[in-house]
Amino acid sequence: GTALACYRFIDSQTQYSAMEQSLLLRALQTIPPAQRETYFTTIRSCRRRSQQMRLSRTPLGLVLSTPHLEQLLSFRGTVYRILIGMSEKGLAAHDAFRLFNANGSGLLTCSQLYSAINWLNIKISVATTHELIQHMNPSGEGLVTLAQFWKLFHRPTAAATNTDQSRTALLSSPPTDLKIPQHRIAEINPHAEESASLSSSSEPSNHQSDGGPGSSSSTRSNKQVAEIPPKVLRKIKVKLIH
Repeated sequence: GTALACYRFIDSQTQYSAMEQSLLLRALQTIPPAQRETYFTTIRSCRRRSQQMRLSRTPLGLVLSTPHLEQLLSFRGTVYRILIGMSEKGLAAHDAFRLFNANGSGLLTCSQLYSAINWLNIKISVATTHELIQHMNPSGEGLVTLAQFWKLFHRPTAAATNTDQSRTALLSSPPTDLKIPQHRIAEINPHAEESASLSSSSEPSNHQSDGGPGSSSSTRSNKQVAEIPPKVLRKIKVKLIH
């Protein structure tokens, strides 16, 4: 239990289950987060282990950044309520991201997540929305990708097994059929919305008719052949080997 979790922490291990996170945080909550991280990185630097790992992207990162166990339990309760709301709407994680990402940029902003959660009839504060975004993407960019969203909200038992008619209707209709009312809130990164818009507009739009990645090179090749003078082409001899 707690003793084993603490031993693994002293042993500079970073992978913990949800239960181990709770046990370890309960033991460390009297120590300020900054001191926890300083201790861990100092001990880890003395070991023959990779020093390039970003702790914020590991299960240990949540233990190092959360001041008290109550905050961790509150965070998990928020995630669980969102999962229930998604399940009631018949949304799996992938479907929910596509729907929540109103502009289709592939990058979820704080405003979009806040609007989506309110659409699920869940009251949430701006601070909690920021906490969710920062948990999914600790880099401080204030934007979340599908992979990051999936990692937190994918629960096969909560959403993927829901095969009711509402889910079938949503998957069989274009994403634009259902729109979520948007509410603007303060972004973690003031330029987040601009970055998301640029990401959306930078996607390649000059697709060839065959849709293949090699279509442009094929066109250039045909053009080069057409530019060869006919006299030169007639002089080319092909030797057949039997």
